Amino acid sequence: MRSRLRYRQRPLGVGCMLVLGLLAAGAPLMAQEGYDPYSQIYGPPVDVPLAELAQGTIPYEGRPVRTRGTLDLLNDPSTLRSTDPGQRRQYVLRDSGFTILMVPRPELQQTWLFEAPGLLGRRLEVTGLYSTGTWESIGGPSGALEFWRFVESHEKRARRGRKVREIDLEILTRRPASYEGRQVRVRGEFRGANLFGDLPRRSQRSPIDWVVRDGTAAVWVTGKPPRGDGWELDPRSREDAGRWIEVEGEVRQIDGVVYLQASFVALTSQPAPEADQPQEAVPESPPEPPVIVFSLPLDGDPDIAPTSRFAVQFSKDMDEKTFAGHVALKYTGPVRPGDRSFDHLSLDYDGGRRALHVDPGDVLQPGREVELLLLKGIADVEGLGLAPRTGKPVAGNAVDRLTYVVAF
Repeated sequence: MRSRLRYRQRPLGVGCMLVLGLLAAGAPLMAQEGYDPYSQIYGPPVDVPLAELAQGTIPYEGRPVRTRGTLDLLNDPSTLRSTDPGQRRQYVLRDSGFTILMVPRPELQQTWLFEAPGLLGRRLEVTGLYSTGTWESIGGPSGALEFWRFVESHEKRARRGRKVREIDLEILTRRPASYEGRQVRVRGEFRGANLFGDLPRRSQRSPIDWVVRDGTAAVWVTGKPPRGDGWELDPRSREDAGRWIEVEGEVRQIDGVVYLQASFVALTSQPAPEADQPQEAVPESPPEPPVIVFSLPLDGDPDIAPTSRFAVQFSKDMDEKTFAGHVALKYTGPVRPGDRSFDHLSLDYDGGRRALHVDPGDVLQPGREVELLLLKGIADVEGLGLAPRTGKPVAGNAVDRLTYVVAF
């Protein structure tokens, strides 16, 4: 018999829900300023190894904790039954032979369902409330973590630093919306705590923030001081300015100013100047067009809820303006009594996750097959048109389509 945790999420009081509502309304700003409403509710989290949580050597029941482990699936999604396809996957965190169940807070659930498949096998740092659990059989997780924050482990990101996308500061500052929420690596001159006025003086979010600049492009670096093994730069000293530094971090944009929430910093060398004489051009491979890489619900799902909303993720940064008039939702087959056209369908593009969110604006008819069509005219930020996925032929004006069956 499959192990099942008998776990019930804790209800929040009115005051707690008000604080979390404020979080949802201004999450980027509060995160940038170091404000954590969950700490105001539950107290600061305690760093605990996952093995210590699972063994229960110290009672952590109902306490806020921060732990790390590798994300994995508890069981085969095909063995579960649910009207919501996203609920078919139960995720766990594993480390050193110990396992705990991952339970997202309600306000985080949609984000988690969309991002979790792409995080399988990665090391995560997770913060939330820990609960012990009762199990129907031996071998399942020994507890659950009701979490409100998850990021890739900083220690893992440092080891995998070379896989972070490197980008010129000029490109980042010219198109920050395309990189919002993504991990990037930049190089530039250390400019201290804005000692030379490279950025608006009132844009500094924290006393420990500092500036990195390349040419005329500059960004704030926050969350990590300019120091490492055997070196340290003083943000208040002009003498330390001019040293070249490499920064990895998550892109944020507030009031038109770009910030990097740093996860890794290191000294580096200044790039060699370009040669004055023209060099032989190296032929570049043709750029690849964007394609669909993931969807939620999954394409072909035979049992979606009538109230489903759709999310489609792309391989490249998309031009948000090209979606208008080029996305359609329709029932397949002849029109039946009660069928309504999706006149109130709405679209919302998340540039940080390269994801298009589609709201049908209506309840879907039970038992019907629906098609989500992406039409010719959709393009990425470089102007390349959307290409069909391999093995997904379409006809007419459509480039790609996703099909679903609505549950009764």
